[in-house]
Amino acid sequence: EIQSTLGCDIYNLGFSRYYSFVHFCVLSGILPITTSGCCAILAYLNVRRIIRRQLPVVQRRLDRQLTTMILTRVAFLVFTTSPFVIFRIYQLNQATISPTNTATIAVEQLVLSITTSLFYTNSGGTFYVFLLVSKRFRQQIKRAMTKSIWKKMTDAVRHSITIQNRVTPISDGIDIDFELQPY
Repeated sequence: EIQSTLGCDIYNLGFSRYYSFVHFCVLSGILPITTSGCCAILAYLNVRRIIRRQLPVVQRRLDRQLTTMILTRVAFLVFTTSPFVIFRIYQLNQATISPTNTATIAVEQLVLSITTSLFYTNSGGTFYVFLLVSKRFRQQIKRAMTKSIWKKMTDAVRHSITIQNRVTPISDGIDIDFELQPY
């Protein structure tokens, strides 16, 4: 059997079925979405239960922010993961495309690039979702960034001051060993 040398592909039918149905459907699609969805529902129910109890307003507000963060995280996960999983299942289970049908190949590569980009923004995008949704998260990031930047700036200033006050001989670039050698 002659196989393509243009890139990675799955040629074993059994592995292709496992990869498309188990890996993409379950491990990349249903499992993360249902797990995150269950956590979001439990957090929402917890906040609803907390509202009935007599807790300080600050605690209720923080719990509400946490629930909002989790719910938006799940929505972001579904938005970024589902298109990639659906397209990969479609792509793995369709009949092979003729190499002469360049328009179909180009469209599929474009869709794959877009859905793959969406899929991988899920990892880093969570930070930005939390940054947009939670005021407390923004405050913590601001505090952490100013603290680390301030420390780096003060260390740099201290280092430059100590370097400026040192007296060092001027070297002309020639390294001469002045040790006496026995004859």
